[in-house]
Amino acid sequence: MTLKKDMNGALISFRNKCDNLTEDDVEHIFDRFYRGDKARNSSVEGSGIGLSIVKSIIELHNSSIWAELHDGEIWFIMRLRG
Repeated sequence: MTLKKDMNGALISFRNKCDNLTEDDVEHIFDRFYRGDKARNSSVEGSGIGLSIVKSIIELHNSSIWAELHDGEIWFIMRLRG
C-alpha cells in the first residue's frame, strides 16, 4: 500500500496477487454484481457488489478509483480530493 500527497489531494494505491483475472475482468470489476467466469464456477461465495459500493462511496466524496492489471497483480488506485 502506498500513500502520496500532492496539491490535488491524495493518491492511495494497493495491490494484490491475482493469477486468474483478465483485462476484461478488470474493465468490469466495479460493475454491480459482476463476477468473472472463473468466480461463477467456483465455490467462492459473495454477491459481487462490494467494489461497486466502494466506488459509489468514493465518488460521493468527489474522488475516483480505478483498477489496473500488472504482471499477475491487480492494482487499485484511489484519487482522494480534499
